[in-house]
Amino acid sequence: MNPEEREWQAQQRAIECERKGHVHSEEDALTAGYLPVARALRQPIRMHLPADFAARVAGLAMQRRPVVEIESTMEQRLLLILGIILGITAVFVGLIYGASWFAPALGRLDQLGQSSLSLLFGVLGCLGISALAQQLSRLFDRRDSSLV
Repeated sequence: MNPEEREWQAQQRAIECERKGHVHSEEDALTAGYLPVARALRQPIRMHLPADFAARVAGLAMQRRPVVEIESTMEQRLLLILGIILGITAVFVGLIYGASWFAPALGRLDQLGQSSLSLLFGVLGCLGISALAQQLSRLFDRRDSSLV
């Protein structure tokens, strides 16, 4: 038995002894070391928290949260410009190469079969919805933080 397994077994024996109320003299030293922890975990918390405790802790966490944005405004603008350039390039490639480029791609999609194609569109749809939800979450977080 490895050391982690021995520790786990000792913890479980201590919890079981405390639950059943057994005398702890027959337990080994490792289990006896966990008995005070098991006893403390079974006792109710004696401290009475104020009614607004969660709100105060959340306020402290918000105060200590770093204000630095992960992406700067410049990075966002560069990514937007890059996306526009990529889209324009894709349109031009489609116009220049036309059928000679799209026909083989569509032929490959026909070879996949209906179920594989449905699975592919399903995965792409899930990824799109996930990305949209993430962007909406960021948008609402920015609005909430500007209201505070």
